[in-house]
Amino acid sequence: MKPMKRYVIFFILFNSFVLHGMAQWDTCRTAELHKAYNRLKSDTTQKAQEEFFWAFPRNWNEYLIMDYEVGNRNEENIYDYVEAFGGLTAINDTTYCAKLISVVRGAYYDADGPNYLRSLLHGVMGDSSHESGYYTPHGKENMPFIMLWLLSRELKGDIMRFWQFYWSKLYFEEDGGAGNDYSFNDDFYRLRGIVEKEYPDMVEPMTIAYRYFHHGVMFLSSYNDWWLERHVLY
Repeated sequence: MKPMKRYVIFFILFNSFVLHGMAQWDTCRTAELHKAYNRLKSDTTQKAQEEFFWAFPRNWNEYLIMDYEVGNRNEENIYDYVEAFGGLTAINDTTYCAKLISVVRGAYYDADGPNYLRSLLHGVMGDSSHESGYYTPHGKENMPFIMLWLLSRELKGDIMRFWQFYWSKLYFEEDGGAGNDYSFNDDFYRLRGIVEKEYPDMVEPMTIAYRYFHHGVMFLSSYNDWWLERHVLY
């Protein structure tokens, strides 16, 4: 057998084992999350909250996998899991915020799961507008400040990606949507006031992300069809 052919066969087999292992690991994590969620519905003790918190996805890739896995359960909806995560009150604030930043690192705006997570993020950041279906729990009013403090310690590129996801809002001019007129909403002014005072280096990426992503994106799952219609089919 030629060395190159032997290498290709080894590569295929190796990746098959890796993918199989990942699938098993994902299934285990999904089962763990499902179990923790069911317990949390009738038990809101600190132990039950911590069990669900640590079973919740740790990063964006895991979140997408869990979104898919939970979606395959006819009796469950990813919204319920996000809502449960948003209602955790027994978790240390800094630990909670650090995990949320980790989950949304590299996130993109899309329907359902990503949209629910973005809505939760707005709630944790103290946005009281219609952008958020969640509200910062009583006694957790310091969460926006913790989020910004942790965010200021992220890599510059990740800071920009955070704000891109945070400010993303749909642009559907053909369907009566609004284009970006660069008008800043109340949430932007509220957060910019804090950032200018405490983290001036973050003002620029935050502002640029708002200008380009607020009324400037579409759901990623819809983008290919939109692009084809505009540039190929017509």
